[in-house]
Amino acid sequence: MLALNEVVEQLMEEGVSEDVDPVASKRPRKSRSRVWNDFKKVYVGNKVKAAICNHCKSQLTAGSNGGTSHLARHLRKCPRRILLNEKPPSLPCARPAAGKASSLKDWTFDQEISRSKLARMVVLHEYPFSIVEHEGLNDFLSSLNPMFKMITPSVVKEDCLAMFEKEKKSMREKFISSCQRVALTSNMWSSKQGLEYLSLTAHFIDDEWKLQKRVLMFSMVESPRNAMAVANVILKGVREWNLDGRISNITLDDGPMNDALVTDLKENLLLRNSLLLNGKLFHVRCAAHVLNFIVQDGLKEIHAVIYNVRESIKYLKSCPSRKQKFQELVREVGISYARGLCLDVASRWNSTYYMLERAVQFKKAFTSLALIDSGYKFAPSIDDWRRAEIVCKLLRTFYNAIKVVTGFHSPTSNLSFHEMWKVRTILHQEVSNEDHFIGTMARDMQKRFDKYWKVSYLHLAIPVILDPQFKMKYVEYRFTQAFGNEAHKYVGEVYNAMLALFGEYHMRSNSQLITREMHTSIAREAVGTSRDIDSLLDWDQHISQQNSIPRDVVGTSRDDIDALSDWDQHVSQQTNYQIVTELDRYLEDGIFPRKNDFDILNWWMVSETKYPTLARIARDVLATPAATVASELVFSSGGRFLNDFRSSLSCETAEALICTQDWLRAGKTTGMGTINDLEDDLSNLEL
Repeated sequence: MLALNEVVEQLMEEGVSEDVDPVASKRPRKSRSRVWNDFKKVYVGNKVKAAICNHCKSQLTAGSNGGTSHLARHLRKCPRRILLNEKPPSLPCARPAAGKASSLKDWTFDQEISRSKLARMVVLHEYPFSIVEHEGLNDFLSSLNPMFKMITPSVVKEDCLAMFEKEKKSMREKFISSCQRVALTSNMWSSKQGLEYLSLTAHFIDDEWKLQKRVLMFSMVESPRNAMAVANVILKGVREWNLDGRISNITLDDGPMNDALVTDLKENLLLRNSLLLNGKLFHVRCAAHVLNFIVQDGLKEIHAVIYNVRESIKYLKSCPSRKQKFQELVREVGISYARGLCLDVASRWNSTYYMLERAVQFKKAFTSLALIDSGYKFAPSIDDWRRAEIVCKLLRTFYNAIKVVTGFHSPTSNLSFHEMWKVRTILHQEVSNEDHFIGTMARDMQKRFDKYWKVSYLHLAIPVILDPQFKMKYVEYRFTQAFGNEAHKYVGEVYNAMLALFGEYHMRSNSQLITREMHTSIAREAVGTSRDIDSLLDWDQHISQQNSIPRDVVGTSRDDIDALSDWDQHVSQQTNYQIVTELDRYLEDGIFPRKNDFDILNWWMVSETKYPTLARIARDVLATPAATVASELVFSSGGRFLNDFRSSLSCETAEALICTQDWLRAGKTTGMGTINDLEDDLSNLEL
């Protein structure tokens, strides 16, 4: 029996066509399989008996009833086809342009593009450089494209550093071409070796009124760390990114060293005339960390209750028979609850909140268990359960507040006031609790909160003024509740700061029309002094009692108007009177109807032509984050630590990887774990 090759050769010598049947009078039915695009058919009579590869000229059996899977397998491994840069069916297509379908014939392999994608993967997912030596990865890549030549760890490191330099250059050009101010946040990190690093992040609203953040630097701080050393690192970053005169404020943890740090920064930046209002609004205290400290104070007081609940759950979890017995008790007492018990992670107080919240739902079952199980020694008392319920209510308020103020995808500065007000309200309620234990705990928490409130009310109030749903009237309303008879003093300070801020923005953008001295005079005289505002509080109260529209804080009584009429006439004749009228017009316009899904950035984008100066202020003020970090770090009592791989790197390499990772993630969905994922993991630690 002749071999297949010999048969084909014989047929070829006899003049048998590879594609046309010389015997049959009719052309055979057209083949539907795509593999025939890469093969020539060999006929015997009117039947296909063989196939010749167009690339390597290999000869394979073929027939109408034999199928084509073996031909497809050959194409996937055909060396000549691969060398000709024709994509095997198993290789993934290059991503097509928007609106275009992917095409095999337009695809070509590029080693440099693949190297760039590999470097991006290493940076984005924090893989070590040595991953390129891992056998599993090499096998996987080889199965996708054998043409890719794997690189060494040193080469992938070079590729990552090159990507950093390219992205940094692009980022610097964008900062230079933009005109808006940026808000800064700074955090300290530690490596496994005990070295300390500082991260500096810029927050801003871009030309499309979208909130953005970018990590600008990640630099080592000299040891021992002090305020001056940290300030020098931050100032180095400011100069490197050309941010002189472009900084609105900096948000920092409420740590003991940060007051001295801010003093050093302000002294340096004021020499360059870089800060607004002489730095009065420069230092913003991280609301999330303040709330975290308050919670930690409260949890210390209820340590015994938490311990009993935690040990009770451990007692059940450690023995299947106890768990089964408890489940029977749950059914007997008629408890129906969607989710079961969970054990907390002691270093994360949000998980402690989850544990307590679920445990109180099963308090009847725990009480029954204590009656029938003599080995159960950790049963909380009736008072313990009642206290746990109150603590859960407190923690729920703090938990929700932290979730709001740590958001990075939408403005938070305008929301902080409302969240802090909720915290203030519940603390004031529990201070008068009849339970001495709860009352004492609430008073301790309230002391820290009041300290924060007194130094931060200005930063909390100004963003609310720029929210058209609230404006100045809301500040007056809340401050009256918060400060009582002294409210006029704080309201006046907030308004004067807002007016001065407005004047400075107008002056900086129209310096040819108005000097600093004129601005100072207008800001001081146009609305009167705090004493003027004091004299009108009784008039405000009278109007509110008559159900009239409350007067803005800039309003005056008839006597005042008479006394200042000549000044009003003089100011109205000046070309710079628009400094006051735009702000007045905004405050006097009606309150925008409040909606839960209100988009404040979209509102200001639409209103930019109507309130141009205020829009510039809103763009900078609303970019200020209320917190320095995401909530998963706030909830944890531990610090911020670099992983083993990044701890082993030089400072320059670590900075390149961390900054580039942040820039690549910006505005893209990368599949990274979020705080919601982490919370689901914690809350799903069920018994």
